[in-house]
Amino acid sequence: MIWVNISRLVLENILSHRTTEIQFDAGLNVIVGESGYGKSSIVRGLNWLILGEEQAVSLLAYGQSRCRVTVYTDDGVSLTREWDEGEERYVIALPGGPPRFVPCRDGFMPPEAVACHGIVPSRIGTRLKLCLQLPTPQEPPFLINHPANVKATALGSLQGVLAADAALMNLRTDDAPADQSGRSNPRSTEFRGQVQDLIRHSVQSVRTRAKDELECFVTTALRYTFESDLDFVVLYDPESEPAGADFFIRSRRGRGDRLLFAPVAAYGSGISEFIALALRVAFMVSAHPPLPGPLVLDEPIRSLSDQYISNVGRFLKSVSDGFDLQIILLTHDQHLTGSADSVSVLSLPEGETIVQHRGSSIRARSRRSPRST
Repeated sequence: MIWVNISRLVLENILSHRTTEIQFDAGLNVIVGESGYGKSSIVRGLNWLILGEEQAVSLLAYGQSRCRVTVYTDDGVSLTREWDEGEERYVIALPGGPPRFVPCRDGFMPPEAVACHGIVPSRIGTRLKLCLQLPTPQEPPFLINHPANVKATALGSLQGVLAADAALMNLRTDDAPADQSGRSNPRSTEFRGQVQDLIRHSVQSVRTRAKDELECFVTTALRYTFESDLDFVVLYDPESEPAGADFFIRSRRGRGDRLLFAPVAAYGSGISEFIALALRVAFMVSAHPPLPGPLVLDEPIRSLSDQYISNVGRFLKSVSDGFDLQIILLTHDQHLTGSADSVSVLSLPEGETIVQHRGSSIRARSRRSPRST
């Protein structure tokens, strides 16, 4: 059973969260709070539960001996990971059935837990391993600063080109068929060459289509958010070895409406962050087969001016509605709450965390620790 949406999250003794409960809508959810109020702790708790890449002792609230993270889904599944004085386990509850207890340890994900959510990191080539749905805290902007060959490989993964690449490589490395005397069969060799050409042309066609679709998606997002004629351009060189790709922005500015063409990084951190966000969303909604679970975003935009930040919220809302995608956005910026279906406001007065929801308020005791984020 693979979940679709998270309906409720409970953190117990996770860094600054003594007992925190957050309700989620199926659409765009914004969790807003200042630095030190536990936004990144929420992401780290989810990472520990879903990917197992955090260590429980690094999440444990100051002075506590046990911690727990539980998610409840809209189809009645609950998944808990708990640590109690060195003993760690999952508790899995499916609708209508008794809870199952599955032991685990740091760095290991039991298959029973993975089967509940289906969220696993993706590997792009040999250099890049990431989880599209759940970025790690402080993860660098998606794909922006990676080498050209990694970007090209990522571009191919959008439409399943990697499988065709592997088939082409196998044809190149397999021994040529021979007749009974051990000599190469000219007809078979010619046929293999034709198959190689066919696969090569198919790969190129799919890469071009993926490139065009990615350019269209990010360009539309740029123009909507910045209300300008910015174009996102992918320069792709399939003939290089290995293939390479890079990202540029094309715009018309200055005297004579000059056409300017510059790398994404040349436009400053605000636009670079937004393009990284748009790229992550594009990869998420274009995945084949579709990726399970919500899209969690931890402070994806830090440097954009207030003039445009509300448009980012509207962009994410349109993505959530248009692709039926649950988005959980953690941010310090109140401007991003205007388009949300659900807003949770974190605060920490006098050492007690209050998670205030739009229309309701849930009080949860919390203890600030030296490791709080």
